[in-house]
Amino acid sequence: MNMNTLEIISRLKRLSQTDIARLAGVSRQTVSLWFIKAKNNPQSEINIGSTHLGRLAKGMNIKVDDLLSPISSFENEASLKTIETSLLWDRLFPSLEDFLIALVKGDLCALARLVQVFGIYKAAKIAGSRTWKRFHHYKNYLRPERRQEYERLWLIHQKYS
Repeated sequence: MNMNTLEIISRLKRLSQTDIARLAGVSRQTVSLWFIKAKNNPQSEINIGSTHLGRLAKGMNIKVDDLLSPISSFENEASLKTIETSLLWDRLFPSLEDFLIALVKGDLCALARLVQVFGIYKAAKIAGSRTWKRFHHYKNYLRPERRQEYERLWLIHQKYS
């Protein structure tokens, strides 16, 4: 099982280690050991019985394959570092995982950062229609010169959508 994936999904679903243990049908101490092992070796895979893995996936309402695969799909370390640098330059979000979690939860600062870095059209491909729908809520987090540009694009988008 990929521990980085488990950690991100459990943070998104606001599950504690106790919750994870209950869902998987293992002890709290076992889950604690998983996280300790993962902290000491971030690239580690955890061996978990198929029964427990199946229970955990079912309890989290995800596929077993989702727990086995890493979430990151960057081709190389350099592209990952470039994206991290552009999104996390001011440490508003401590890690890329924290940024993605904030984005999924609808954090306006995260959405504005995505638009600021990738542009409104590419951000809409990444984050979906809420990029356009919530523009008035996050536009004040954009740099003023970019905000004016995106306000014009937003008006055009509204007119033709």
